[in-house]
Amino acid sequence: MLWIQIFMIPVVFLAIYYVYLSFKRNHVSLYDFLFWTLVWLSFLVVDIWPSLLSPVVSWLGMYRVLDLLTILGVSVTLIVVFYVYMVTRKIERKITELVESISLKKRTK
Repeated sequence: MLWIQIFMIPVVFLAIYYVYLSFKRNHVSLYDFLFWTLVWLSFLVVDIWPSLLSPVVSWLGMYRVLDLLTILGVSVTLIVVFYVYMVTRKIERKITELVESISLKKRTK
């Protein structure tokens, strides 16, 4: 086992613990808690046994597991960035509408 794999084991458990604390403080829903716990546990399994992905890698015509993980990482990052951008735009529109509404109410007084 490589040093980075050993290093990542406590990192994953700390991440799961953080998700658990966030759930207990009602910062995330049960669905979010289960989703992120599953994500971190999946990461732990791939960290400890990267050869589990070898059949997927060969089926996709890639040469290394790292190639697959890099492509997945970049893809997920782009999807998350796009989602955050869309949520931010939606919140921005709501704030604009709220400010317009408040200013119109103050204007009529």
